Amino acid sequence: MLNEASGILKPIISQVYLNVNDIEKIYNLAIKNGATSLMKLMLRPHGDRTAGFGDTYVKIWWLAGTVV
Repeated sequence: MLNEASGILKPIISQVYLNVNDIEKIYNLAIKNGATSLMKLMLRPHGDRTAGFGDTYVKIWWLAGTVV
């Protein structure tokens, strides 16, 4: 995924987009271990639950999972 830097999204090394089964568990574990929240868990119009966080290595992690 390619994005243009702007606002809170500064130039970064990489972004990772993962489709996972338990978004809430992974997101909360990341925050508990020092990650910075970029987008709290939410339901998107296209039907996925998504969340995002940044780690200490300047990577952005996007999590998604389909609501069944």
